[in-house]
Amino acid sequence: MCNGGCPAYDVVLYRTGAAEWLGGPYAPREGAMCGVVDRDEFRALARYARRCGFFSWNDAYTELVEGPPEFLIELVAEGVTKQVIQYGVVDPPGFGRLAARIDVVADSIRWAPSRTRIQPFLPPSWFNGYDMRIGDVGDDQMRPRRDTRLQ
Repeated sequence: MCNGGCPAYDVVLYRTGAAEWLGGPYAPREGAMCGVVDRDEFRALARYARRCGFFSWNDAYTELVEGPPEFLIELVAEGVTKQVIQYGVVDPPGFGRLAARIDVVADSIRWAPSRTRIQPFLPPSWFNGYDMRIGDVGDDQMRPRRDTRLQ
């Protein structure tokens, strides 16, 4: 339960090795950052997402409760975009492990202030929890969002 204190951030990982971070309140890093993701780590994360069955999950796993963080993972694979939102539940199996792996990869990046304006994944009213994007998994492009993006 966060009750207003959950970290809010958006991270995007690209198959090219580029990485973007947009951190809000309580995030490990605040503001717009850029960095480089290890391509082998990216590919391993993409393979893991596929093994978890991400593309067969429902679009949303939610329960009307107050306080827990919201998570969103978006994957782009072979031109197909799939988003899964989790709020107040532990389903689907594998979601939490995938989110944790995305965080580990994001935490391994050496971030530097960005000179470009990074657009948040969700509107500001949604920017109160975790989101992950994993960009094109088929093309080894991931976008996690916590707000985390992999693309």
